[in-house]
Amino acid sequence: MFSYRSINRLFALLCLSGCMISQIGQAQTKSDPALVKQQFQTMMSHLDSNGELLVVANMDGVLEDFVKQATQLLNMMPMKDAETTKATINNITDFAKKNGFYGVKGIGFSAVPREDGMSTVKSFISRDKTAAMLPLWRSWVGTRPVLLTSLDFLPKDTVIANISTGDIKQFWELVKNGINEIAPPKAATAFNNQLMHASIAIDKPIDQLITSFSAESFFSIQLSSTNTITLPLKPGQQPLTMPSPSLLIGIAVKDDSVSKMIVSQLIKKQMPLATTSISGATLHTVTIPLPSPVPLQPTFTTYKEMFLFGSSPQVVTSAIMAFNKKDGLASTKKFKQAFSDLPMTNNGLNYISPRWGQTIIDVQSRSMASSSAIDFSALAGFQNMMKSQKTISAAMVTINLNSGVLTKGISSSGGKEIASSVIMMPVAMAGMMSAIAIPSFVKARSTSQKNACINNLRIIDSAKEQWALANNRKNGDPVDAQGILQYIRGNRLPTCPKNGVYTIGLIDESPKCSIKDHLLP
Repeated sequence: MFSYRSINRLFALLCLSGCMISQIGQAQTKSDPALVKQQFQTMMSHLDSNGELLVVANMDGVLEDFVKQATQLLNMMPMKDAETTKATINNITDFAKKNGFYGVKGIGFSAVPREDGMSTVKSFISRDKTAAMLPLWRSWVGTRPVLLTSLDFLPKDTVIANISTGDIKQFWELVKNGINEIAPPKAATAFNNQLMHASIAIDKPIDQLITSFSAESFFSIQLSSTNTITLPLKPGQQPLTMPSPSLLIGIAVKDDSVSKMIVSQLIKKQMPLATTSISGATLHTVTIPLPSPVPLQPTFTTYKEMFLFGSSPQVVTSAIMAFNKKDGLASTKKFKQAFSDLPMTNNGLNYISPRWGQTIIDVQSRSMASSSAIDFSALAGFQNMMKSQKTISAAMVTINLNSGVLTKGISSSGGKEIASSVIMMPVAMAGMMSAIAIPSFVKARSTSQKNACINNLRIIDSAKEQWALANNRKNGDPVDAQGILQYIRGNRLPTCPKNGVYTIGLIDESPKCSIKDHLLP
């Protein structure tokens, strides 16, 4: 499912794909002007043309051409075990086509600013209608739009929620078939052996366990309205508190097979378990204390055909109570306002509360303020920047249509932010390369200087031995610094490249440099 960040990635991926294809070779598929026009009109019917950003790209045949040309290029390269490797590469094309990877016809997105400072953001992936039921698309967005059961389980203090109707069974089949059809025989055999051993370990076939999953799942983060935690800081810094976070994950299931399997495995490993009962559901909590500033007591249960896993028994209990009382996140005024213009029958939902973004900004600001290593003027500038930073928030839904996949909603990131992120990609990449290259260069230079110095010490030590032999000196005798120069090329003592000072020492002592790690082995 696409969130406002996913749209940024989509734009970047579009640009990157174009660059890669142009490097390998121009696409072989010729565009039909009539079909291109029809495709453009289809995509535009799902986008807005009156905003600050509009991008529409025809992708018909691009992915297939890219894979084919990449395959041809790889087949021309010399490889170890070439026959097996090339067979594996050639299998990719057939697998991708069979599972719907070539179904993309076009990509488009738009952003329109709103009076409240948010932006209406839409993205649309035009798809071949015949590909809609293929494994790739079913594992991503499922089938028809539905009323999301997961919404009822989200507690009121949820600040991040991501719900999907992607079919886990289809995703598993996609992965399993991909390994068996693409990977070399040895790798495929090893994978299947691991599955067999895993099935034996859990006393149940993995495939049978997977069939207990239904096509809906969610991931969420909560921030408590009453409890706080203290984050560990460096000695001397003031304690930093923030609302206590928790994690809650849910997967729709047909039965309690998953819960039973986990309980069985924990008992086998003699893990301490505590059980409590809430509304007829048995909560299982692992009671091993885990070192963490965040309360962490892994808890799981199955309730109303939903497998729930949380970071504490409290958050799982809150999910069950929210479902029963219908007073969770979906009942709040802010959530209703955010999704007021969006269809609640859909194939996925993405929600980021303004409270989450504001909490992150607040923690960053107070963390900087607690550091004694920053002067007041720099700190004041940073705090002003943090105050002016836009709070991240989003409310998006994904809808699986016959013609493609539509994601729409409101986001704090509009067209300018999306465009800026793409424009700044080269700068970010340059920064990343610098972050890698500069330390490596500094380390390489330091290593080179150290090796040069150690070589100088070896030259001095050899000169001392030759001088001692020529002058009948024994261990413990002092060395004539001028006398040994005749045994050194250039008749002068070498110098340390890091300006270290050499100590020649007695006859039986190794010469030394004042730089601590410049030592003769």
